[in-house]
Amino acid sequence: MRQDLVPDTSDSAASTSSPCPAKLGRFLREQNLLVILAVLVIVSSWASPVFFTVTNLMNLARQASYVGIISVGMTYVALTGGLDLSVGAVVAFSGVFLAYLFHYGIYSGYVLTLNPMFPTPVIVVLTLLTGAIFGFVNGFLVAKMKLAPFVVTLGTMVAARGMAYSLAGGRTIFGIGPELEFLGTGFVGRVPVPVIIWLGAAIVAQLVLRFTIYGRRIYAVGGEEEAARLSGIEVDWYKISAYVVSGLMAALVGILMAARIDQGEPRQGEGYELDAIAAVVIGGTSLFGGRGAVTGTVIACFVLAIITNILNLMGVHPFPQQIAKGAIIIGGIMMQRLVERDTRQGRA
Repeated sequence: MRQDLVPDTSDSAASTSSPCPAKLGRFLREQNLLVILAVLVIVSSWASPVFFTVTNLMNLARQASYVGIISVGMTYVALTGGLDLSVGAVVAFSGVFLAYLFHYGIYSGYVLTLNPMFPTPVIVVLTLLTGAIFGFVNGFLVAKMKLAPFVVTLGTMVAARGMAYSLAGGRTIFGIGPELEFLGTGFVGRVPVPVIIWLGAAIVAQLVLRFTIYGRRIYAVGGEEEAARLSGIEVDWYKISAYVVSGLMAALVGILMAARIDQGEPRQGEGYELDAIAAVVIGGTSLFGGRGAVTGTVIACFVLAIITNILNLMGVHPFPQQIAKGAIIIGGIMMQRLVERDTRQGRA
């Protein structure tokens, strides 16, 4: 009877001591990206006293915003099991196209006088439309013609870059409408406008994925295409729409960058497609489709931006920075594989 009143401390001790490390380990695996981000912030703050200044942080966020906006669209494409290599070239073409419309009829090289073909809002809409058209072409060839996304978007990447050089005559078109200056260089409080646009686009994109039928079907198309087709989902339409979103995001970045530097530059956006893919992969979105989220991509963009920022502050040459980025991409893919393996083992 007395033994019944005495609690069995051995079992309770086991149940209270072992779960904590297990929970901590699971948290570290599931939230590995946030852990990496926190470690990077701490190390960067220690490595450079300039890092935690408001000016540097806002500059870091602005640099991240361009790739970040593109990565929102790239996440949609990846969730359908696709890939879009054309986004960097679409950034260049849309910027040149925007500048060209502001100099219609008088452009012959280095023109300083503006002669807009249409009112500025119409020019912006037309420029966004060019991005949507590139996205539609990509999506149509992938979904309807059953061509490999890598091959299709590689072709449109080359074509878009060539169109940008042709439209600009191989040079730079100087001068953008002053109405767009706020988009490129403006601030809301102390936050650059492109950062607000990026975070706004990311929030809307994540809410669409999380709470709408369209979002759930994007996951379904990438997760098991044939099952989605048999359940009545118009797979081709959802694939095309994802590429259109990607093209629109790239054109938006083209407008923002042209507004910031006040010119249409055919070389703009070089390498952005690789940075966007890196952000998507490191953010946990599977390139095979069906798994991932925009929130992970946003955090990954900050991780990549912090790495670049701290290497710049430490005076590291750009070439070693590329090596570091490559190593990070490989590390991100390996980490993703480990998390997927743990998830499968947990389900088993």
